[in-house]
Amino acid sequence: MKFMTMVKGAAILAVAGTAVYLYASGTPSAKKKLKRNAEKTLHSAEDMLHSITDLM
Repeated sequence: MKFMTMVKGAAILAVAGTAVYLYASGTPSAKKKLKRNAEKTLHSAEDMLHSITDLM
């Protein structure tokens, strides 16, 4: 297994763990805001991937 793959995996796990912690310990309004921001981020990432595939 390559070192950079392990580093990327650890970074992804750290981000996911932080998101879960913030969601679990947040107020209801903070949970709504976090969910809304996550949805916007996913839609942006989806649009970016579609643009890249269209260029190929």
